Amino acid sequence: MASSLPIFISPAALARLGHPDGEMNLVRAAGKAKILQGISNNASCSIAEIMSVKQPEQHLIFQLYMNKDRIAAEKLIRRLQSDGFSAIMLTVDAAMPGKRELDQRTKGHWEGPAANGKVGSEEKGIAHAMGGYQDPDVCWDDIPWIKSLTELPLIIKGIQCIEDAERALEMYKVDGIVLSNHGGRELDYAPAPMTVLYEMRQTRPDLLDKHHVFIDGGVTRGTDVLKALCLGARAVGLGRAFLYANGVWGEEGCTRVVEIIREEIVLDMQLLGVTGLDQLTPERVKYVERSRSRL
Repeated sequence: MASSLPIFISPAALARLGHPDGEMNLVRAAGKAKILQGISNNASCSIAEIMSVKQPEQHLIFQLYMNKDRIAAEKLIRRLQSDGFSAIMLTVDAAMPGKRELDQRTKGHWEGPAANGKVGSEEKGIAHAMGGYQDPDVCWDDIPWIKSLTELPLIIKGIQCIEDAERALEMYKVDGIVLSNHGGRELDYAPAPMTVLYEMRQTRPDLLDKHHVFIDGGVTRGTDVLKALCLGARAVGLGRAFLYANGVWGEEGCTRVVEIIREEIVLDMQLLGVTGLDQLTPERVKYVERSRSRL
C-alpha cells in the first residue's frame, strides 16, 4: 500500500465527539494527502458513511477488536474486503479497558454504530461503556482463524516485547506488527513503542529488515518519525494529533496536521543532511536511558 509519507492515521474511536462529521473528516484528509488510515472498530461513523468519502485508490485498514460473540466476529471479518478495506489490524493491547480516571469522571454520552443504539452509561466512562463486547481471551489461536476467513493482510497491533514480535512474525506469519501500548492509556509503566523498537534493533535487526514493523504512540513531531525510521520502523502512526485537530477545525485541521508533519520531516531530513529515507540509519540515533527520579 503506497503512501506519500511514512505516517498513518492510527485508529481511534468516536471522532464524532469532536466534530459532527467524525471519521469522515479524517478519511477525506487522508485521501487528499495520500496517506494510510486505520478505521476503529468503535468508529462513530458507519462503514457506509466512511466509504462514501473515500477516494477510489485510497487504502483504509480496519482495526478489529475480537468480539466475544464469534459468530458476529466472523460475519464482520468476512465482509471487510467487500466493504472496501485493504487490511485488518487486530488490536491485542486492550482486551480489557484500562483504568482511565479522567474518562470515568467525564461519563460522556455518545451515540453511534458501536453503541448498538445505546447511549453511554451514566456509571461508566466511555471506554468502559463501549468496550463490553471485547473478548478478554483474545489469543494466538485467533490468528489462523482470522486468516481462514479472509484474504486481507493481517497486522497485529499492540506488540510490546521482542518475544511476541518474533512469535507473530515468524511463527504465525502475520503481514505486519504495530509496536504499541495503546497510547499509554491501558497499563501504567507499559514500555514506550520507541523503546521496544530500539530493543528490536539491538537484538533482532533481521526482523526489522525482513518484515513490516510499525509503531504508534508518543509521536508528536517530525523528529519522532525520523527516529523511528532510523531504527527500522516502516511507518509511524499518529492518533491524538488528528483527533484534536478534528475537534477544533474539522477536515481542515486534519489536513493541517499532515502539512505540519510533512514540513517537519522534510526540514529535519535537510538538517540531517539526507536526501532519502533509505539514508536514515541506526547510527543517526543515540539512545539515552531515562534517569531515575531522585528522592
